[in-house]
This record gives sequence, structure tokens and C-alpha cells, in this order.
Amino acid sequence: MNSWKITKVTPVTGVPQLDILWEDGYFARVDLSRIVALNAETARLGDMDYFQGVTIIDWGWGVGWSDDLDLGADNLRTWAEEQNRARTDRAGKNLPTAPVSSWAQP
Repeated sequence: MNSWKITKVTPVTGVPQLDILWEDGYFARVDLSRIVALNAETARLGDMDYFQGVTIIDWGWGVGWSDDLDLGADNLRTWAEEQNRARTDRAGKNLPTAPVSSWAQP
């Protein structure tokens, strides 16, 4: 199992997306729109004022907000890689897009 620690997280203004840098140098913009739609608990991430309060927690093993809502670094990395694969292949061609993290169906 791979474990990736987060070294920097920056919320993107106006959308539920995070720019994340992991300690191995991997950088990605992670779209959390599907997570927002899951339930009332995660719906808070749709409030952009709340969303902007994201911080790195647990020595880089996740990100969180002031009221104990948090997301693990490994899950975020998996979502980032899934989203990047869905956007493009190595030749720059668009791939068919499957639901990212299909378990996150509202």
C-alpha cells in the first residue's frame, strides 16, 4: 500500500476544488463536487466560505476543516489520479470518462 503525505493544500476560489502537493512531488487539482453531493455532512463543502478554511492535518496524512470534517491524503491522491486519467491519456487524447469514485453517487 502506498501512503502519500500532503505538503501543501490550497482551495480554489469559487469551486469545491483543492490544489494539492504531495511530498513525492505529485501535484493535482482535486474536484470534490461529487463528495459535496453525498450527504448533509459533506454538503458543507459547497459553502465556499467554509471550504476556504481547509488546512493540512495529522502531519500531512489528510486535510480538514474546523469542525472535524476531514479527508485522508490517500483518498485524495486516488481521486486526483482517477480524475487525471479521466481527463487525458499520455498522448493527450481524451479518454471516455467513467464516474470518478463511483461509490460517490448521490
